[in-house]
Amino acid sequence: NQEELQAITGADTLDEQSQITSLHQRGVGNVWLRKGHQGSVIHNPTKSMDLGVPNINIVDSTGAGDAALAGWLYGYLQEDTALSCLQLGHTLALDILQQKGAVNASLTQQKLLTLKQKQYHDYK
Repeated sequence: NQEELQAITGADTLDEQSQITSLHQRGVGNVWLRKGHQGSVIHNPTKSMDLGVPNINIVDSTGAGDAALAGWLYGYLQEDTALSCLQLGHTLALDILQQKGAVNASLTQQKLLTLKQKQYHDYK
């Protein structure tokens, strides 16, 4: 998130883009900046891609960041595109945000993909 970006770069006086550029200059290939209700942005040295999120009723935010990363990693390990990985990350985080607690014990691979399809209408 934005606070972590400042902590990692040690540059709270720089603007966001300068902080991201600083990470790229240190060899970081991709920077995923999560912005809560504003969605998130993936930056690499040549381009960036942002993805919004819908307005939802947040029940509990515990575990949402971990869920986002887990969703991203699931897509990455399936060799999905960066956009699909981002969508999976958002989908899993949105699911966790709408329940009490950090784990949805009933979630399966198929349920995650179905939720992503409902959310983004493009997964085949």
